[in-house]
Amino acid sequence: MGQRSMDAARSRNSHTIYGIPVTSAFHPASTFWMGFMMLVDVTYTAFWVPLGVAFCTDGFGNLDHGCTVADLVGGVVYALNLLLGFQLGCIVRHDYKKYEV
Repeated sequence: MGQRSMDAARSRNSHTIYGIPVTSAFHPASTFWMGFMMLVDVTYTAFWVPLGVAFCTDGFGNLDHGCTVADLVGGVVYALNLLLGFQLGCIVRHDYKKYEV
């Protein structure tokens, strides 16, 4: 698979091997998702996980506890990001040129 210029990449109709379309890195939905995941990384990974490990060990695995529910929601968001990551385009820079892959 070769690299294409930005204009050529925007005009092509990209699909993954499963036939799902690839979204441009400049598409508003793609930008929103990347920003949302950045906020999740900053808040959930940096604050909630250490606090949960330190203070929420009593009811680990019990869905009646809020800590377990928050961990489950965080895990679902990261699993969704793993699946959606294959549908988001990316920008490659080389020799002062940009290519959308």
